[in-house]
Amino acid sequence: MQELALRIERARTQLDGAPTVAELAAATGNDEQQVLQALQAHRGRGALSLDVPRSDDRTRPALAELIASDDELARAEARVLLDRACVGLSARAREILRLRFVEDMTQQQIGDLFGVSQMQISRIIRQTIDHCHRLLTSTPRCSPATERTRPPIAAHPGRASATTGSR
Repeated sequence: MQELALRIERARTQLDGAPTVAELAAATGNDEQQVLQALQAHRGRGALSLDVPRSDDRTRPALAELIASDDELARAEARVLLDRACVGLSARAREILRLRFVEDMTQQQIGDLFGVSQMQISRIIRQTIDHCHRLLTSTPRCSPATERTRPPIAAHPGRASATTGSR
């Protein structure tokens, strides 16, 4: 295969312009399928610069422009950690965190939405963040199976709990 690739390269320099696969096959004495295989194998051996345009179309970005920045990678890592920390949370607690920190709603707005007081939303947020913090700072990472067995946090914000006292 390497020998054929070298013969193809020599034929390319001898032929004018950009020779077709049929012309390369005729110049090397091989069939078109063998030439295509040798071209693919040869192409796979070379390194490609990330700064080279991906095609003749200059409007398409270079590969380097498609790679995530350090900030994007840090955000992705944070999302993975947050997902791990939220495994033991109830759907309601996750939604309250999302509304507060992603949608930027006030505690009062969230309370109105859930039909509970702002104070209850504040407690739920604090308990949920404490729960996540404990998971993320605990001894070597808990397995997802262990995290799923933990009781949900703030499943019923309107009910009394041991840490929040009565309504």
